[in-house]
Amino acid sequence: MEGVHHVHLWSLNSHVNALNAHIFTLEKDMSEVEKLKRRLKHKLKKYDIRHATLEIEFEECSLKEYTCPAVLSEPENEKDVGK
Repeated sequence: MEGVHHVHLWSLNSHVNALNAHIFTLEKDMSEVEKLKRRLKHKLKKYDIRHATLEIEFEECSLKEYTCPAVLSEPENEKDVGK
């Protein structure tokens, strides 16, 4: 993991916290990316975050941008989905 941004944290009720974040990584192996997501979600439980949506990005976003190019770009064809 190289960076984290666009982080939102909120409480669903008094016992359930939720988080949404964009995770930037240079890792291209999807099995390793899934391991990273599992490790992060496990660590978040320490802070009573029981629901986490982690969006993985493979391009770094500029601090001046409000949206990320990786989120805005669409795959050129179906085989690119999930890359």
